[in-house]
Amino acid sequence: MFGRRLALLWVLVCLAGCAQPTERSPAPELSWTEVHLPDASENVILGALVRCANRWYAAGALRDDAGATRPAVWSSADSRVWQPLPVAPISYYGHQQVFFSLACQDGGVAALGSKNGGAHGNPRISSWHLTGNGTLAEVSAPFELYGGPRAITVTAIAGRRTGWLITGNWVGPTEQPTAAVWLSADASGFVLHADALGLASSPQEVSFARGVVAGPSGWLVFGDFRPADSINRQPAVWASTDGLTWTRAALPVTHGDASVTALGVNGQRILAMGTRGGAPHAWSYDGSTWADAGGFPASNRPGAGLAKVGDVTLTARDGYAAIDNGSHWAVWRSADLHRWQTVSGPAQPPSGADNRLLLAGSDDLLVAAESLRTGSRLWVAARSG
Repeated sequence: MFGRRLALLWVLVCLAGCAQPTERSPAPELSWTEVHLPDASENVILGALVRCANRWYAAGALRDDAGATRPAVWSSADSRVWQPLPVAPISYYGHQQVFFSLACQDGGVAALGSKNGGAHGNPRISSWHLTGNGTLAEVSAPFELYGGPRAITVTAIAGRRTGWLITGNWVGPTEQPTAAVWLSADASGFVLHADALGLASSPQEVSFARGVVAGPSGWLVFGDFRPADSINRQPAVWASTDGLTWTRAALPVTHGDASVTALGVNGQRILAMGTRGGAPHAWSYDGSTWADAGGFPASNRPGAGLAKVGDVTLTARDGYAAIDNGSHWAVWRSADLHRWQTVSGPAQPPSGADNRLLLAGSDDLLVAAESLRTGSRLWVAARSG
């Protein structure tokens, strides 16, 4: 057991703990209503849902009958009536990209889009930002800012009043894979930092970033690290106020391979979710200590896929998460972040590389989207409790 105080750098305290059993009592009922995006002539493919201040955003792409895609984003004040935002691509691949990460802050909006292409079919990544005329515009950038021989992945973008941060993974200055960040004051151009102190890989371990969220006191990057003398990953959350210097806390783990793939934040209350030993798992932070928040059942049917956790939404009174058990996606709820129940969901997409259940929430509403290779559907429900 070890602890660290959460202060200016959001230094996180870690407390080893034992997994607690998942509660399997009757699930609370949610009443879902399907809502429609105003582009019925083409297939909607959604890649991200976000709630920011008093607005909802959904982003992805429109796909025509021939399979061609073009980036698209919508906004709503009430989660039921949606309007498209104009988009302005400037590059060849920008015209075809699908948005996969979306963030907002103080009225600003930024996104990441991707489209596989080129001789090797690698992702062509662009960042996008909301201009003064209300258009989400592609940001001009050199190819090797996000691609090229040193690129590994670009995973997510987040925004807060001090600026914007993209996280991903890179071949760092020491020629080994490392978690990396790209920083910007206004999302109109980013600078790569593949050697951020406390986040970058070292001779003792290799770090890997799977996402980022903004909290009231700084940035939180989440993912895992692998000690040089181990084949197993350890789950991790890194905290920073400036994006350049990071403090890491290893979450409670007793054995096996584990990683954090989603993070929900409400004040100093944090819910980290991912996998441990091939099954979905959760860890919670109450403002002073981290604790093991228990595991979730993984499918044991023959040919089951890899379990994973998608979006997480957290309020002062509960948490919701979209979880794939290796067979299908479902929505889970917890009032105390330790005892979990499946809840009535609008859809249970089957497991698959292109299938997801997106989830976003406010204090009183949940918005969910089934995202399949063939298209997406969108629903809204009142948050229970």
